[in-house]
Amino acid sequence: MQNLNAKPVVRFDGEHHFLSNFYAAPITVGSGPYTFPTNEHAFQAAKWHAMDSSNGQTIRNYIESIISEDDPKRAKYHGRSVNIDVEKWDRIKVWCMRDLVFTKFKQNPSLQRLLVQTGAAMLVEGNTWGDTFWGRCEGKGKNVLGSILMEVRGFYAHNAAPWFNVETDLG
Repeated sequence: MQNLNAKPVVRFDGEHHFLSNFYAAPITVGSGPYTFPTNEHAFQAAKWHAMDSSNGQTIRNYIESIISEDDPKRAKYHGRSVNIDVEKWDRIKVWCMRDLVFTKFKQNPSLQRLLVQTGAAMLVEGNTWGDTFWGRCEGKGKNVLGSILMEVRGFYAHNAAPWFNVETDLG
């Protein structure tokens, strides 16, 4: 049963670092298939959907260069340097993030359990770098990443938890 009085999670660090896109939790996606060391790597690579190039080799080179970055900060920086159709990216980036967050917790069951264990806590991607789209800074922002995480938590808590067995848990 979820704790309805759960204390909000206001930053994705410490014991809640696993909620961050910078947390080392490999995910495999795409027709490559490609394995990314973090969700940040995968999210930056997803910009290929809005790249100005339709050349398959250019896209593969871009994705592989993101994978090769040694940390998520470098992957993020690298992803900011690619030429994309910004309007197209703005239309699809939330869909991309939602898909990657679902994938992260589907492919990493131990993290899925930790997410579900946050109960009904409000999840806020609090930050000091001014990101008011994906998170909140100084109490202001849309907190889109936090909202996606709460959506994913609800899905796994009620529908698809791999550690939940109907036969034994419901009798």
